Amino acid sequence: MTPEIEFVLECVRPRPEPARVRELFRRPLDWDVVLLAAKTHNLSALLFWRLKDEAIPAGVLELLREAFLRNCDRSLGLLRELIQVTQELGRCKIPVATFKGPVLATLLYGHAGLRECVDLDLLVRAGDVSLASRALRAMGYHTIPETGDSLEVTFAHYNGQM
Repeated sequence: MTPEIEFVLECVRPRPEPARVRELFRRPLDWDVVLLAAKTHNLSALLFWRLKDEAIPAGVLELLREAFLRNCDRSLGLLRELIQVTQELGRCKIPVATFKGPVLATLLYGHAGLRECVDLDLLVRAGDVSLASRALRAMGYHTIPETGDSLEVTFAHYNGQM
């Protein structure tokens, strides 16, 4: 494992070991490799948060900061959508559980913007899928055009029922 990968992995652990981070920080690091690893694994926002007070090259810090701010904007938008969807499903008397995405980030890191995600994950009971699908369609949601599958078919596929 390269020093850059070790550095990124240690920095993004839920509870980084400060002594280990300092030890890895003292090694010569190729910051382009650090940035690429963080971007490839969707860890740029979290890496910024962990390094924002450290003496790292200004250009590197600025790139991480920009990624963090973009991710915060996206996460706030996702949270807004999540609130609207869960409220609508609640009005339809459909119990729903949320997980992953900004919900997991808040639980794990205390900040919705520290986990990069692009969608929301919801669980509804199998018997509520059709009703939930109608409610989501009424809100303007639709199936992924590439699959052409209905929400019901997608649900069945991801639940091993096909």
